[in-house]
Amino acid sequence: MPFKALQDGDPVYPEQVNTADAELDCFDCDESVAIREAHKRNGSFVARHFWHPDGTPDGCESVGGESWEHQRMKSIAASKAKRRWPDANVQLEQQVANRRADVLVVFNQFHYRYGNGIAIEAQHKHEDKEFEAVEADFQSNRYSVLWLHEEQYHGKDVDLDAGDWAIWWADAVPDRAQWNGYHGIVHWLHQEQRPSVERKIPFPSEFYRAELRQAWKKGKEVRNSWETIYQEKLGRGSSFLSLSRAPESNDPYLILSKGRGSKNEIVHVPIRLSDENAEKFRTFADSVKGLADEHGDFVDKDADDWQTDVEVWLETYIDDKSGVLKIKRPPDGTVAFVLKGIERGNADGVTVASTNLYPERLIKTTRQIASVIEGS
Repeated sequence: MPFKALQDGDPVYPEQVNTADAELDCFDCDESVAIREAHKRNGSFVARHFWHPDGTPDGCESVGGESWEHQRMKSIAASKAKRRWPDANVQLEQQVANRRADVLVVFNQFHYRYGNGIAIEAQHKHEDKEFEAVEADFQSNRYSVLWLHEEQYHGKDVDLDAGDWAIWWADAVPDRAQWNGYHGIVHWLHQEQRPSVERKIPFPSEFYRAELRQAWKKGKEVRNSWETIYQEKLGRGSSFLSLSRAPESNDPYLILSKGRGSKNEIVHVPIRLSDENAEKFRTFADSVKGLADEHGDFVDKDADDWQTDVEVWLETYIDDKSGVLKIKRPPDGTVAFVLKGIERGNADGVTVASTNLYPERLIKTTRQIASVIEGS
Protein backbone atom coordinates (compact mmCIF):
# COMPACT_ATOMS: atom_id res chain seq x y z
CA MET A 1 0.00 0.00 0.00
CA PRO A 2 1.87 3.12 -1.22
CA PHE A 3 1.74 6.33 0.77
CA LYS A 4 3.89 8.32 -1.66
CA ALA A 5 3.40 8.93 -5.40
CA LEU A 6 4.39 11.27 -8.25
CA GLN A 7 2.02 13.85 -9.71
CA ASP A 8 3.39 15.70 -12.72
CA GLY A 9 6.83 14.54 -11.61
CA ASP A 10 6.51 15.93 -8.06
CA PRO A 11 6.31 13.69 -4.98
CA VAL A 12 2.94 13.84 -3.17
CA TYR A 13 1.20 12.16 -0.23
CA PRO A 14 -2.45 11.02 -0.39
CA GLU A 15 -3.69 14.06 1.52
CA GLN A 16 -2.00 16.38 -1.01
CA VAL A 17 -4.02 15.05 -3.95
CA ASN A 18 -7.11 17.18 -4.48
CA THR A 19 -9.02 15.13 -7.09
CA ALA A 20 -9.91 11.48 -7.15
CA ASP A 21 -9.14 11.18 -10.91
CA ALA A 22 -5.67 12.75 -10.77
CA GLU A 23 -2.99 11.09 -12.91
CA LEU A 24 -0.52 9.53 -10.50
CA ASP A 25 2.52 7.27 -10.79
CA CYS A 26 4.00 5.06 -8.10
CA PHE A 27 7.06 6.65 -6.55
CA ASP A 28 8.89 3.32 -6.61
CA CYS A 29 7.89 1.43 -9.78
CA ASP A 30 6.51 4.25 -12.02
CA GLU A 31 3.31 2.25 -12.65
CA SER A 32 -0.06 4.02 -12.44
CA VAL A 33 -1.68 4.35 -9.02
CA ALA A 34 -5.03 5.77 -7.92
CA ILE A 35 -6.27 7.44 -4.77
CA ARG A 36 -8.51 5.53 -2.37
CA GLU A 37 -10.52 7.72 0.01
CA ALA A 38 -10.57 7.30 3.77
CA HIS A 39 -13.30 4.91 4.86
CA LYS A 40 -14.27 2.40 7.49
CA ARG A 41 -13.81 -1.34 7.12
CA ASN A 42 -15.46 -3.65 9.65
CA GLY A 43 -15.87 -0.68 11.98
CA SER A 44 -12.19 0.38 11.81
CA PHE A 45 -10.88 3.60 10.25
CA VAL A 46 -8.82 3.20 7.05
CA ALA A 47 -6.70 6.21 6.07
CA ARG A 48 -6.60 7.69 2.55
CA HIS A 49 -3.90 5.96 0.49
CA PHE A 50 -2.64 5.08 -3.00
CA TRP A 51 -3.17 1.72 -4.63
CA HIS A 52 -2.29 -0.11 -7.86
CA PRO A 53 -5.55 -0.69 -9.80
CA ASP A 54 -3.85 -3.37 -11.92
CA GLY A 55 -2.16 -5.04 -8.95
CA THR A 56 1.16 -4.27 -7.30
CA PRO A 57 4.09 -5.15 -9.61
CA ASP A 58 6.70 -7.56 -8.35
CA GLY A 59 9.56 -5.77 -6.63
CA CYS A 60 7.59 -2.57 -5.88
CA GLU A 61 8.39 -1.48 -2.34
CA SER A 62 6.86 2.02 -2.51
CA VAL A 63 9.23 3.56 0.00
CA GLY A 64 10.33 6.65 -1.92
CA GLY A 65 13.57 7.42 -0.15
CA GLU A 66 12.22 7.33 3.42
CA SER A 67 10.97 4.43 5.45
CA TRP A 68 7.67 3.07 4.29
CA GLU A 69 6.59 2.92 7.93
CA HIS A 70 7.22 6.63 8.43
CA GLN A 71 5.30 7.46 5.23
CA ARG A 72 2.43 5.32 6.45
CA MET A 73 2.37 6.94 9.90
CA LYS A 74 2.36 10.49 8.50
CA SER A 75 -0.30 9.77 5.91
CA ILE A 76 -2.61 8.00 8.36
CA ALA A 77 -2.17 10.85 10.86
CA ALA A 78 -3.06 13.44 8.20
CA SER A 79 -6.11 11.49 7.09
CA LYS A 80 -7.33 11.08 10.67
CA ALA A 81 -6.68 14.76 11.43
CA LYS A 82 -8.87 15.80 8.48
CA ARG A 83 -11.63 13.59 9.82
CA ARG A 84 -11.16 15.02 13.35
CA TRP A 85 -10.96 18.70 12.32
CA PRO A 86 -12.86 18.93 9.00
CA ASP A 87 -12.81 22.77 8.91
CA ALA A 88 -9.04 22.99 9.37
CA ASN A 89 -6.34 23.01 6.70
CA VAL A 90 -4.32 19.78 7.02
CA GLN A 91 -1.03 19.50 5.11
CA LEU A 92 1.98 17.20 5.22
CA GLU A 93 5.56 18.43 5.69
CA GLN A 94 4.67 22.07 6.24
CA GLN A 95 7.05 24.70 7.55
CA VAL A 96 6.47 26.80 10.70
CA ALA A 97 9.32 29.31 11.04
CA ASN A 98 12.46 27.15 10.99
CA ARG A 99 10.68 23.87 11.80
CA ARG A 100 8.99 21.44 9.43
CA ALA A 101 6.04 19.47 10.82
CA ASP A 102 5.27 15.96 9.58
CA VAL A 103 1.60 17.00 9.55
CA LEU A 104 0.40 20.55 10.19
CA VAL A 105 -3.18 21.31 11.19
CA VAL A 106 -4.02 25.02 10.76
CA PHE A 107 -7.31 26.34 12.16
CA ASN A 108 -9.33 29.08 10.44
CA GLN A 109 -9.71 30.81 13.79
CA PHE A 110 -7.53 30.81 16.88
CA HIS A 111 -8.46 27.77 18.99
CA TYR A 112 -8.87 28.36 22.73
CA ARG A 113 -6.96 25.16 23.54
CA TYR A 114 -4.68 24.33 20.61
CA GLY A 115 -3.80 27.88 19.46
CA ASN A 116 -3.11 28.48 15.75
CA GLY A 117 -3.01 24.77 15.06
CA ILE A 118 -1.30 21.45 15.77
CA ALA A 119 2.09 20.19 14.62
CA ILE A 120 1.87 16.40 14.46
CA GLU A 121 5.16 14.51 14.67
CA ALA A 122 5.12 10.81 13.74
CA GLN A 123 7.91 9.09 15.65
CA HIS A 124 9.23 5.98 13.98
CA LYS A 125 13.02 6.08 13.99
CA HIS A 126 13.64 9.59 15.32
CA GLU A 127 13.91 8.74 18.98
CA ASP A 128 16.95 11.02 19.20
CA LYS A 129 14.95 14.08 18.12
CA GLU A 130 15.29 17.03 20.49
CA PHE A 131 11.77 17.00 21.86
CA GLU A 132 12.04 20.08 24.04
CA ALA A 133 13.60 22.19 21.28
CA VAL A 134 10.96 21.07 18.75
CA GLU A 135 8.15 21.85 21.19
CA ALA A 136 9.62 25.23 22.11
CA ASP A 137 9.85 26.30 18.43
CA PHE A 138 6.27 25.34 17.62
CA GLN A 139 4.87 26.70 20.90
CA SER A 140 6.60 30.04 20.39
CA ASN A 141 4.52 30.33 17.20
CA ARG A 142 1.39 29.38 19.17
CA TYR A 143 1.13 25.84 17.79
CA SER A 144 0.50 22.82 20.01
CA VAL A 145 2.53 19.66 19.37
CA LEU A 146 1.23 16.08 19.17
CA TRP A 147 3.76 13.24 19.27
CA LEU A 148 2.51 9.97 17.80
CA HIS A 149 4.32 6.67 18.34
CA GLU A 150 3.94 3.25 16.79
CA GLU A 151 1.85 1.95 19.70
CA GLN A 152 -0.87 4.51 18.89
CA TYR A 153 -1.32 2.99 15.39
CA HIS A 154 -3.64 0.08 14.68
CA GLY A 155 -3.60 -1.02 11.04
CA LYS A 156 -4.66 2.03 8.99
CA ASP A 157 -5.96 3.94 12.02
CA VAL A 158 -4.34 6.03 14.75
CA ASP A 159 -5.62 7.13 18.16
CA LEU A 160 -4.83 10.85 18.28
CA ASP A 161 -5.94 11.19 21.89
CA ALA A 162 -3.45 8.53 23.02
CA GLY A 163 -0.44 10.52 21.76
CA ASP A 164 1.74 12.84 23.85
CA TRP A 165 0.41 16.39 23.79
CA ALA A 166 2.35 19.60 24.41
CA ILE A 167 -0.29 22.34 24.52
CA TRP A 168 1.02 25.71 23.29
CA TRP A 169 -0.15 27.87 26.19
CA ALA A 170 1.28 25.67 28.95
CA ASP A 171 4.78 26.82 28.06
CA ALA A 172 3.63 30.44 27.89
CA VAL A 173 2.30 30.59 31.47
CA PRO A 174 4.82 32.57 33.57
CA ASP A 175 6.17 31.32 36.84
CA ARG A 176 3.74 31.91 39.71
CA ALA A 177 6.13 34.39 41.29
CA GLN A 178 5.76 36.61 38.19
CA TRP A 179 1.96 36.84 38.38
CA ASN A 180 0.61 40.34 38.97
CA GLY A 181 -0.91 40.80 42.41
CA TYR A 182 0.92 37.84 43.92
CA HIS A 183 1.25 39.11 47.49
CA GLY A 184 4.66 39.32 49.10
CA ILE A 185 3.47 37.53 52.21
CA VAL A 186 2.83 34.43 50.09
CA HIS A 187 6.47 34.50 48.94
CA TRP A 188 7.52 34.71 52.55
CA LEU A 189 5.30 31.78 53.54
CA HIS A 190 6.75 29.64 50.76
CA GLN A 191 10.35 30.20 51.74
CA GLU A 192 12.07 27.51 53.75
CA GLN A 193 11.89 28.71 57.33
CA ARG A 194 14.13 26.08 58.88
CA PRO A 195 16.50 24.52 56.38
CA SER A 196 16.99 20.82 56.96
CA VAL A 197 20.38 19.73 58.21
CA GLU A 198 21.88 16.41 57.26
CA ARG A 199 24.72 14.83 59.17
CA LYS A 200 26.38 11.49 58.77
CA ILE A 201 26.74 9.75 62.14
CA PRO A 202 28.66 6.49 61.82
CA PHE A 203 27.91 3.60 64.14
CA PRO A 204 30.77 2.94 66.56
CA SER A 205 32.96 0.05 65.59
CA GLU A 206 31.97 -1.72 68.81
CA PHE A 207 28.50 -2.13 67.35
CA TYR A 208 29.80 -4.87 65.12
CA ARG A 209 31.31 -6.94 67.91
CA ALA A 210 29.95 -10.45 68.01
CA GLU A 211 28.75 -10.32 71.61
CA LEU A 212 26.68 -7.20 70.94
CA ARG A 213 25.04 -8.83 67.94
CA GLN A 214 24.25 -11.88 70.05
CA ALA A 215 22.80 -9.73 72.84
CA TRP A 216 20.61 -7.93 70.32
CA LYS A 217 19.38 -11.22 68.90
CA LYS A 218 18.68 -12.65 72.33
CA GLY A 219 16.82 -9.50 73.38
CA LYS A 220 14.54 -9.79 70.36
CA GLU A 221 13.76 -13.40 71.19
CA VAL A 222 12.78 -12.80 74.83
CA ARG A 223 9.03 -12.74 75.40
CA ASN A 224 7.63 -9.71 77.21
CA SER A 225 4.27 -11.28 78.14
CA TRP A 226 2.93 -14.37 79.90
CA GLU A 227 2.62 -17.53 77.81
CA THR A 228 -0.47 -19.57 78.61
CA ILE A 229 0.14 -23.34 78.49
CA TYR A 230 -3.40 -24.29 79.54
CA GLN A 231 -6.38 -22.29 80.81
CA GLU A 232 -9.99 -23.02 81.71
CA LYS A 233 -12.91 -20.91 82.91
CA LEU A 234 -14.27 -22.33 86.17
CA GLY A 235 -17.86 -21.10 86.24
CA ARG A 236 -20.37 -18.37 85.55
CA GLY A 237 -18.14 -15.48 86.62
CA SER A 238 -14.74 -14.35 85.37
CA SER A 239 -12.77 -17.04 87.20
CA PHE A 240 -9.89 -18.78 85.43
CA LEU A 241 -7.35 -21.40 86.48
CA SER A 242 -4.31 -21.56 84.21
CA LEU A 243 -0.82 -22.99 83.90
CA SER A 244 1.46 -20.34 82.37
CA ARG A 245 5.10 -19.40 81.83
CA ALA A 246 6.50 -16.10 83.03
CA PRO A 247 8.10 -13.63 80.61
CA GLU A 248 11.89 -13.68 80.31
CA SER A 249 12.49 -16.40 82.95
CA ASN A 250 10.04 -18.86 81.30
CA ASP A 251 9.31 -20.31 84.78
CA PRO A 252 5.98 -22.18 85.24
CA TYR A 253 3.23 -20.75 87.46
CA LEU A 254 -0.22 -21.90 88.53
CA ILE A 255 -2.52 -18.87 88.33
CA LEU A 256 -6.02 -18.33 89.73
CA SER A 257 -7.77 -15.09 88.75
CA LYS A 258 -11.21 -13.75 89.64
CA GLY A 259 -13.08 -10.62 88.57
CA ARG A 260 -12.29 -7.91 86.06
CA GLY A 261 -10.82 -4.43 85.97
CA SER A 262 -10.31 -2.81 89.37
CA LYS A 263 -12.03 -5.76 91.09
CA ASN A 264 -9.63 -8.32 89.66
CA GLU A 265 -7.94 -10.67 92.14
CA ILE A 266 -5.05 -12.86 91.06
CA VAL A 267 -2.47 -15.15 92.66
CA HIS A 268 0.66 -16.64 91.05
CA VAL A 269 2.11 -19.80 92.59
CA PRO A 270 5.41 -21.15 91.21
CA ILE A 271 5.18 -24.93 90.81
CA ARG A 272 7.52 -27.67 89.71
CA LEU A 273 6.60 -29.57 86.57
CA SER A 274 7.19 -32.89 88.34
CA ASP A 275 5.47 -36.26 88.44
CA GLU A 276 4.78 -35.68 92.14
CA ASN A 277 2.83 -32.50 91.38
CA ALA A 278 0.97 -34.22 88.54
CA GLU A 279 -0.18 -36.92 90.99
CA LYS A 280 -1.24 -34.27 93.51
CA PHE A 281 -3.44 -32.56 90.92
CA ARG A 282 -5.11 -35.91 90.17
CA THR A 283 -5.65 -36.55 93.86
CA PHE A 284 -7.25 -33.13 94.19
CA ALA A 285 -9.54 -33.78 91.20
CA ASP A 286 -10.68 -37.13 92.63
CA SER A 287 -11.40 -35.54 96.01
CA VAL A 288 -13.44 -32.75 94.42
CA LYS A 289 -15.45 -35.34 92.48
CA GLY A 290 -16.21 -37.23 95.66
CA LEU A 291 -17.33 -34.04 97.38
CA ALA A 292 -19.53 -33.08 94.43
CA ASP A 293 -21.12 -36.55 94.43
CA GLU A 294 -21.88 -36.16 98.14
CA HIS A 295 -23.32 -32.63 97.79
CA GLY A 296 -25.05 -32.62 94.41
CA ASP A 297 -25.29 -28.85 94.12
CA PHE A 298 -21.81 -28.39 95.65
CA VAL A 299 -23.47 -26.67 98.66
CA ASP A 300 -23.53 -27.93 102.25
CA LYS A 301 -26.44 -26.20 103.99
CA ASP A 302 -25.55 -27.80 107.35
CA ALA A 303 -22.13 -26.10 107.57
CA ASP A 304 -21.85 -23.92 110.68
CA ASP A 305 -18.19 -22.91 110.50
CA TRP A 306 -15.26 -22.85 108.06
CA GLN A 307 -14.20 -26.42 107.31
CA THR A 308 -11.48 -27.75 105.02
CA ASP A 309 -12.60 -30.79 103.07
CA VAL A 310 -9.72 -31.10 100.56
CA GLU A 311 -6.16 -29.83 100.89
CA VAL A 312 -3.22 -30.57 98.59
CA TRP A 313 0.23 -29.00 99.00
CA LEU A 314 2.24 -28.41 95.82
CA GLU A 315 6.00 -28.48 95.29
CA THR A 316 7.57 -25.17 94.23
CA TYR A 317 11.03 -24.29 92.92
CA ILE A 318 11.44 -21.28 95.24
CA ASP A 319 12.90 -21.84 98.71
CA ASP A 320 10.61 -21.06 101.64
CA LYS A 321 7.52 -20.84 99.40
CA SER A 322 4.74 -23.38 99.06
CA GLY A 323 1.50 -23.67 97.17
CA VAL A 324 -1.75 -25.14 98.36
CA LEU A 325 -5.06 -26.09 96.73
CA LYS A 326 -8.10 -26.28 98.99
CA ILE A 327 -11.81 -26.94 99.02
CA LYS A 328 -13.37 -25.18 102.03
CA ARG A 329 -16.90 -24.77 103.37
CA PRO A 330 -17.70 -21.35 104.89
CA PRO A 331 -20.66 -20.79 107.29
CA ASP A 332 -23.01 -19.65 104.49
CA GLY A 333 -23.20 -23.20 103.21
CA THR A 334 -21.31 -22.69 99.94
CA VAL A 335 -18.23 -24.60 98.91
CA ALA A 336 -15.15 -22.53 98.02
CA PHE A 337 -12.09 -23.31 95.88
CA VAL A 338 -8.88 -21.72 97.18
CA LEU A 339 -5.38 -21.36 95.71
CA LYS A 340 -2.69 -19.84 97.92
CA GLY A 341 0.99 -19.09 97.66
CA ILE A 342 2.52 -19.28 101.13
CA GLU A 343 5.90 -18.07 102.31
CA ARG A 344 7.26 -17.16 105.71
CA GLY A 345 5.25 -14.27 107.15
CA ASN A 346 2.91 -14.00 104.17
CA ALA A 347 0.08 -15.95 102.57
CA ASP A 348 -1.68 -14.52 99.54
CA GLY A 349 -4.48 -16.27 97.73
CA VAL A 350 -7.74 -16.13 95.81
CA THR A 351 -11.01 -17.80 96.76
CA VAL A 352 -13.79 -18.68 94.31
CA ALA A 353 -17.19 -19.43 95.88
CA SER A 354 -19.37 -22.24 94.55
CA THR A 355 -21.99 -19.71 93.43
CA ASN A 356 -19.55 -18.95 90.60
CA LEU A 357 -18.01 -22.40 90.34
CA TYR A 358 -18.86 -25.48 88.27
CA PRO A 359 -17.31 -28.52 90.02
CA GLU A 360 -17.08 -30.51 86.78
CA ARG A 361 -14.92 -27.77 85.24
CA LEU A 362 -12.63 -27.66 88.26
CA ILE A 363 -12.26 -31.45 88.06
CA LYS A 364 -11.56 -31.33 84.31
CA THR A 365 -9.07 -28.47 84.65
CA THR A 366 -6.98 -30.00 87.43
CA ARG A 367 -6.84 -33.36 85.61
CA GLN A 368 -5.78 -31.63 82.40
CA ILE A 369 -3.05 -29.69 84.24
CA ALA A 370 -1.80 -33.04 85.60
CA SER A 371 -1.54 -34.38 82.04
CA VAL A 372 0.27 -31.24 80.84
CA ILE A 373 2.79 -31.50 83.68
CA GLU A 374 3.46 -35.18 82.88
CA GLY A 375 4.01 -34.35 79.22
CA SER A 376 6.40 -31.47 79.84
